[in-house]
Amino acid sequence: MVSSSRDELTMLDPEGKTYLVTSNPAAAGANYSGKNFARRDLTKRSFRGDNVSAANFNEAKAKGVSFYGANVRAASFVKTQCFGCSFYGATGDRQSRFDNANLGNADFTGARMRGARFFKAQLGAAKLEGADVSRAFFQEAKLHSAIGQILRG
Repeated sequence: MVSSSRDELTMLDPEGKTYLVTSNPAAAGANYSGKNFARRDLTKRSFRGDNVSAANFNEAKAKGVSFYGANVRAASFVKTQCFGCSFYGATGDRQSRFDNANLGNADFTGARMRGARFFKAQLGAAKLEGADVSRAFFQEAKLHSAIGQILRG
């Protein structure tokens, strides 16, 4: 981490380039494709409307993070603490991985997660209203108290 303030966090990627993670929704639309956020504390940050395709969030602390409308295709959230995260309207694919992630109280309303992997994911009380999870992999996932109808189409 290079610097931080209440609303933004400047980080270094492996190549030494800096990039901004913001909690300011007015700054949406940034490109974080392929960035490495593994094991970072991203609590309450916002990736609203951003491109985080192929980004690595493995083992990150991401409680309450917004991925509202974000492109999460091929992004990896393995063992990520995403309790209360919003994936409302987000778009993933068969390369999006949520294996062993804590997604309790997460909001996937209207999300398109066709073929995404949720192996052993904790989805207790997650909101799945209108989510398209056709061909998604939920083996050993915990879906107790999940809310809403799931669109399989």
